[in-house]
Amino acid sequence: MSNKQSFWATLPGCLTLIFIAVIGYSLVRDHSSHLVQWLPFSIILLCPFMHFFMHRGHGHSDHSGSTQSPEDYKKGYADALRDQQQDTDSTRSPSAGSEK
Repeated sequence: MSNKQSFWATLPGCLTLIFIAVIGYSLVRDHSSHLVQWLPFSIILLCPFMHFFMHRGHGHSDHSGSTQSPEDYKKGYADALRDQQQDTDSTRSPSAGSEK
């Protein structure tokens, strides 16, 4: 892991957060009627941004070092099927406390 300090923990990052907060407050206070009419569109516009920024942490940028073989996928699929069958069997069998 890297010991590099996050941008948001530095002085310029804190000043940026304060600037964003002040601008956001003035927008909400002075232009709330304008913001409300654009709210549905902003939700739609946030989807691509969330998709882009949330996938950065998943390691999708480096596909060259893939170590999983097709056999690994088959084994994982078989394990999931076995677990599902065990869960189904345990819900079908009556519990000992409910027998009379």
